[in-house]
Amino acid sequence: MGQTYIFNVNLGGDDSTGDGSYDAPYLTIGKAMSVAAGLGLNIDLNAVILLGPGNFVEDVVWEPWVFLCGVDATAFSPYIEGGITLCSNWASVSGGAAAGMSNVTVQNDVVLDFTGTESQSAFNISTQAFIIGNLTVTGDPTVSGQAIVRGLEINGTTTFTGAQFESHNSLFFNDVSIVSTADQPAGWSDFASVVGGEFVTPNVTADSTAGKDVFVEAYSSSFTGAIYLKGSGTTYQATSDAVSRVTRTSGAPAAKRLTESCAIGYSPGAPSNWASSPPTEVKEAFDRLAAAVEALRGSPIP
Repeated sequence: MGQTYIFNVNLGGDDSTGDGSYDAPYLTIGKAMSVAAGLGLNIDLNAVILLGPGNFVEDVVWEPWVFLCGVDATAFSPYIEGGITLCSNWASVSGGAAAGMSNVTVQNDVVLDFTGTESQSAFNISTQAFIIGNLTVTGDPTVSGQAIVRGLEINGTTTFTGAQFESHNSLFFNDVSIVSTADQPAGWSDFASVVGGEFVTPNVTADSTAGKDVFVEAYSSSFTGAIYLKGSGTTYQATSDAVSRVTRTSGAPAAKRLTESCAIGYSPGAPSNWASSPPTEVKEAFDRLAAAVEALRGSPIP
């Protein structure tokens, strides 16, 4: 089993005399991060920062394998009056790294740059987290950095460039953009999955014009803004009626309307195999195949 270090941080702590324990907490998140950086953290040895209530006026440089959780969380507390970036140590972690935060509000921008990482890395943001600034995730030309958000609210814009993201029951109050980069390797694509999330008022843009594919899936999601698909490598499929508000440019294919019972799109490898318009959903494909077999047999399929 893995081991976890626990560090306590609250406004009554002291970075000089504290040791991160419950009785002697640190004053700042930065102090806890710097101590964690010297512990040789890895997949089997990680750290959790328990952040007390109140306002913490600092920019946080995030170490790999460190997870922050607000305790005694209320509306907008704990509150980080600053922004968040990833430290350079992420690039030297063999096999990739993970980190995350929950029950905390961040006033400024959250910038997750996975450039230089050796393998797939992920940052999890979940459970009553709120970003007042912008969320920007940048992938690496050779790997896929990923942000996984659950129960998150983002007031600013959300931008994924050469990166992947997965959203569960999150709210986006401003524009969302998913853009591929030209130097990603063959077979690599940007992927965005929105499960039970809501894009409240923003526009959503998916852009593959740089040459690599962008694949967006939206399940049980509410979209009220416009949806822009750019480039022939952009695939958009959703269970919501938002597909009717899609604008396509630069050769983008038509958006696919998915059923709740079978939320998986279908693109036939040989469209000429179908006498009429090829099906766009797995359910439709099976229904038409079953009908064709029944017609050939002269009786229902056993």
